[in-house]
Amino acid sequence: MSVQAIHESLKGLSTAELLSVIAAAAAEAKKGAKAAPKVKKEPKKGSAPKGEVPPQLRKSFAWVDFVLAHALSHGWPAFSMKQKEDMMEVDASVEKEGAFVFENGKPLNRKQAMSLSKHYWSAKDKKGANEKLYELFEAQFAQETQSVLEDTEATQEEEAKDTQEEAKDEEPKPKEEPKEAAKPKVAKEPKAPKEPKAPKEAKAAKEAKPKKEAKKEAKEEWSCPDDDCVHPWEFKGKMYARNYNNEVWTMVNGEVGEWAGLFDGKKIDASVPEPLYEDVSM
Repeated sequence: MSVQAIHESLKGLSTAELLSVIAAAAAEAKKGAKAAPKVKKEPKKGSAPKGEVPPQLRKSFAWVDFVLAHALSHGWPAFSMKQKEDMMEVDASVEKEGAFVFENGKPLNRKQAMSLSKHYWSAKDKKGANEKLYELFEAQFAQETQSVLEDTEATQEEEAKDTQEEAKDEEPKPKEEPKEAAKPKVAKEPKAPKEPKAPKEAKAAKEAKPKKEAKKEAKEEWSCPDDDCVHPWEFKGKMYARNYNNEVWTMVNGEVGEWAGLFDGKKIDASVPEPLYEDVSM
C-alpha cells in the first residue's frame, strides 16, 4: 500500500480514530528504531586513541611534568597564573619538614605547574625566566626519546620474528602419500622333467580294455603350493594370478595386475578388500 493511499484513507476517520492511528504508528516507529543497528562513529583521521597523548603534544606534556617534579624537589618562585579572564599571583614555595609547599601546606598541582612551565620558558615565544632549565629538559627528553625508539624497534623486530615463526608453524605439512601395496611375487613355472627312455628290451604293454566314459568328466581341481606366491590360473577363459589363500589378481602379459577379489569356490568376490603385503624385494 502506497503512502498516498494511506493519506487518502485517513481523511474519512474521526478524531479518536486518527489519535489511535498516530499512537500505533509511533509504537511501530519505536520498534523500528530499536531494531536498527547502531552505527559506531569512526575516529577522526589523525586523532590519537583515547587516553593517549598525541605525538605533537608529547614534548609539551613532558615539559610540564619535568617542571612539576623539579618544583616539588627544588621549590619554585612566585609567578602569574591566568584565572578565567584575570591574572592572579601564585606565591613562591616554602620548605616545611623537608618538602616544598605553599604556606598552607599544599603542594604545587599540575594546573599550576602548567603556568609555571610557561613562566620558565615558552617554546612558542622563545622566551622565559629559566632557559637553562629548559635546555636541561631538552637534553633529557632527547635521550629518553632515543631510548624509547630503540626499545620500540627492538620490540617490533621481536614481534616480526614471532610472527614469521608462527606463520611457519601454521603452514600445512605435506601429507605423506600412502605406500602402494607390494604385489605378490609370481612363482616360476617348474620345468617339466625329461621322460626316461624306454629300455630296448621292454615288452609292449598290454592294451587295456577301454572303460565306459562317464556321462560327465570330473573337473580337475586347481592347487598350488603354500609358498606366499601367486600362480597362473585360468577361470572362465581368462588368465588370473591366484595364491594358496584363493586371493586373485588379474594377469596381463604374465605380470600381476589389479586386485580381482577372493575366489569362494564358485566365483571371484570383488567386494573383498585387497590384502596388504610387505615389500621384501629390497
